Amino acid sequence: MMTFEEGGSICRIISHVDNDRIYYKIETGNDTANFSDLSEEEQKIVLEWLQWNVWPAKNKLDEHSSYGMKHILNNRTGIYITNNQMKEAMWNLGFRPKKVNTLSWTFKIKKNSPIFQRQIDGRLGMPMLGSPTTYAKG
Repeated sequence: MMTFEEGGSICRIISHVDNDRIYYKIETGNDTANFSDLSEEEQKIVLEWLQWNVWPAKNKLDEHSSYGMKHILNNRTGIYITNNQMKEAMWNLGFRPKKVNTLSWTFKIKKNSPIFQRQIDGRLGMPMLGSPTTYAKG
């Protein structure tokens, strides 16, 4: 197992390699909840929803942060995650913040990504398809 840390007193990114796979954990101040603390089903839903709703861009989008995005995700999926867990989810999808050592991260995301667009039901982000017992109702 190899471990390295990046950041400082506000945020630490810890990675380790286990069985040829890299795992990341992010710690931000007092928020030590990790993405892996969610159930496997919740992790799958969060990652799938983000893949459909967040589009990569060349430039960083300062108007929206991990903190605001976690609230939109919660409203659409019914899954509560912390700001730290949102940052880990985005990191796992390949999105890197410009500044690691901040409380909330901004990413290179297109401004017209579905997560920031009001949908026909008046809410931000695309709804999830599937079982109504699994996803938040509108």
